[in-house]
Amino acid sequence: MQRLLVLGLLFLSLGCRAATSPPPAPSAEPLAFERVFPRDGIEVLDQIPPLSAAEAASWVAPHDLVLGVVVGEEARAYPVDLLARHEVANDTLGGEPIVVTFCPLCNSGIVASRLVETDDGPQTLSFGLSGDVLDEALVLYDRETESLWPQSRAQAVSGPLSGTVLSLVASQQMPWSEWLATYPDSTVLIPPDATIHPPTFALPEVGATAEPPFSPTAHGYVIGVANNNGTAIAFPLETIAEARLINARLDGTALLVVAGDDIGEAWLWRSPAQGDEIALDDDGLLRDSATGTAWDGATGRVVAGEGQALQSVAGRLMHWQAWWDWYPQSEVWER
Repeated sequence: MQRLLVLGLLFLSLGCRAATSPPPAPSAEPLAFERVFPRDGIEVLDQIPPLSAAEAASWVAPHDLVLGVVVGEEARAYPVDLLARHEVANDTLGGEPIVVTFCPLCNSGIVASRLVETDDGPQTLSFGLSGDVLDEALVLYDRETESLWPQSRAQAVSGPLSGTVLSLVASQQMPWSEWLATYPDSTVLIPPDATIHPPTFALPEVGATAEPPFSPTAHGYVIGVANNNGTAIAFPLETIAEARLINARLDGTALLVVAGDDIGEAWLWRSPAQGDEIALDDDGLLRDSATGTAWDGATGRVVAGEGQALQSVAGRLMHWQAWWDWYPQSEVWER
């Protein structure tokens, strides 16, 4: 029997907080920035020309984790080990300026558009590392206005753009071989001076410091989804793997969570149905029992019947304590 557990306890976070939309409610207390290294003390990646999959073969191994992003018809993989060392990549994908950020402590990869609305109209920003942390997470600054943008809040908290919220872009963490099988024309972001075959970055073993009100499996990681009004839902990784397909709802929005072949690999889509009409058929396709339309669960493309491609949903893979520190009222999906 499926049920949603609403958890109301706040737990301490291991590492940084989840960097998802929406931002928290403003606090009257001053922001407690902590300087940990000089501004630009870590070199970020700026508009690195991507490589083809064939060109990247000598750098990225099949089992290496990547953060995959699709904008329009263009797919690109960002090796997690590389992101863990640079933390920020300013890039352009599918004609859209994006920033890819990664927090090594909570395993949270956050992608957002670099195009923001200002009082003077749309503005494209480029980001660097301020050297500060807030909410135990890295803090970006934009080079155009020097406003500060904590990864945990996905909005500017000081400077001329204070209060401006970044528009998040859906991303997925999975082994390079799985991403390439799904998107064979994908490019890969690798700088020219990158180390050949760097150590593989994998989900770290994180010991919980408090007993959670649910059973954190697969090293205590979840995939979380949040709405603009602050409501959220978390899907434990092994629950996704066991269910293979989850029909869930968040504030009236129907969601589909489709398991991949490996723990931590999942695709999140907005469901075109309002009930449990979507199911996995014998061929591993998503199929609407009411219309007969079928979709590829990895790409969201229609493969049979009439209908439109599925719309992706921005989910975040991170340790449950990091997610809970940010969304203490989050629902948790359990079988």
